[in-house]
Amino acid sequence: MPSFRIGAIALATVAAMAGLAACTAAAPTPTPTASSIEVTGVDYAFQGLPAEVTAGSTLTFRNGGAEVHEMVVMRRNDDVTKPFMAILGEGEEAGRTQVTVMGSAVAPPGQTAQAGVTVGQAGDYALVCFIPVGTLPGGSGGSGGPGASGAPGGPPHFVQGMITEFTVTE
Repeated sequence: MPSFRIGAIALATVAAMAGLAACTAAAPTPTPTASSIEVTGVDYAFQGLPAEVTAGSTLTFRNGGAEVHEMVVMRRNDDVTKPFMAILGEGEEAGRTQVTVMGSAVAPPGQTAQAGVTVGQAGDYALVCFIPVGTLPGGSGGSGGPGASGAPGGPPHFVQGMITEFTVTE
């Protein structure tokens, strides 16, 4: 009699596990939700940003590099098909008609920017750093945000590769 009980319990356990596996396999993939995403700027790239982000997500910015960095969030206008690098190559005046700047954040090395940028509308986006190469925290002069100094005539970081594209979905 004990072997019958053990066999029945084992059979019931196997059946329950098979049923659970069938339920688990049939479960739909959850829809992504808006979240907070930490983006890290390094010399000269952005890290931690997925290729797709849900509308309503907030991008925060941490500087993990040795130079001052910024995260300018821009959205390509709906009627524009040019790549972001082509738009940036046309200069500031022409670029303003093809992209919308959604916000920005700047941080010295080893620090996190005080505010993030929320991406609220679906579309094609890019993160860009316009800070000139060689810009270090502190000192005077230069261009690159509060307390930045360095090579005001140096090329912007995006020319060195500090630009990344991503898509915002509903």
